[in-house]
Amino acid sequence: MLQAAPLAGLAARVSGLGCAVAGLGWAYEAVADQQKSLYKMGLRADGKEDELYTGGVWAASRHANYFG
Repeated sequence: MLQAAPLAGLAARVSGLGCAVAGLGWAYEAVADQQKSLYKMGLRADGKEDELYTGGVWAASRHANYFG
């Protein structure tokens, strides 16, 4: 007879790891979006036209759906 307890423990660990990775990705995306927004607000406050932000965390998170 198979015991389900070892598999349930593994499933819980994998699920917890997945939640942790998702949480880190969400936080990374939030920081990147905040940095980009502050940059855009600074440009508008100075009366400049919008331009692509390529600094900070956003530089690695331009495609947040894939990275962050």
